[in-house]
Amino acid sequence: MKRRSDAKDRQTAPHRCAACSAFMQDIDDIVIMFCCGRGVCGSCADVEDELKHCPQCKTPSGRTPKEKIACLKRHSKKGHPWAQVNLAVFYCAGNGVRRSFSEAVHWDRQAAKRGHPTAMRNLGVWFLVGVLGCPVDLHQAQEYLEAGLKASKTSFASCYESCQHGLVEVAKCHIKAKSFETAKSILLPLAEEGEGRAQEALGQTIIRDCEGAELQNNFSLALVWFSSAAFALEGEEVALG
Repeated sequence: MKRRSDAKDRQTAPHRCAACSAFMQDIDDIVIMFCCGRGVCGSCADVEDELKHCPQCKTPSGRTPKEKIACLKRHSKKGHPWAQVNLAVFYCAGNGVRRSFSEAVHWDRQAAKRGHPTAMRNLGVWFLVGVLGCPVDLHQAQEYLEAGLKASKTSFASCYESCQHGLVEVAKCHIKAKSFETAKSILLPLAEEGEGRAQEALGQTIIRDCEGAELQNNFSLALVWFSSAAFALEGEEVALG
């Protein structure tokens, strides 16, 4: 009947619990009702587990996966991104419906077009690693992850962090291909925000992109980023090369 916050559309997410009106700043705090798409806080969701009907739309609890799928399809066809993302999850897992990666990708694409950060993150990761029928495509991976980063910045912490990490991995692929300028363009904004792994990778990129005298001249800049990474990662090992 419900799913945690990664199934919620950021742009239409209620900022207050539909049941108790408590303010919810982060989408991670919201539980989505499959039946009506309304958002409630975790406390109200726990209480609703004991109810026989959704307090919002009075839909009976304890619905089967197939009934949930039918409900999500109706909402998805109406263009509701929270339903489209959830429907993609069901198709990906084959829960209550025949497993179909193409359907999962289709519905995540539809949700991404409507600004859903989770859908953008999912597609970015899939194009990064080449799964669910998506070929490895660093350009598309970067576009989706950057869009997800922007869409989730103020109200979806876990998705925001996932997009940051995904972009660091995209940059590392460019480093391996010796496309250092592209890697730097991805890493620098993340590093300036304090993302430790981006700072580490940026330091590595600066060193690898230098030769001879340039190495000595730029090592001090790389060292600044390595030091920042060590602080941000709170004692975790930082690789210098």
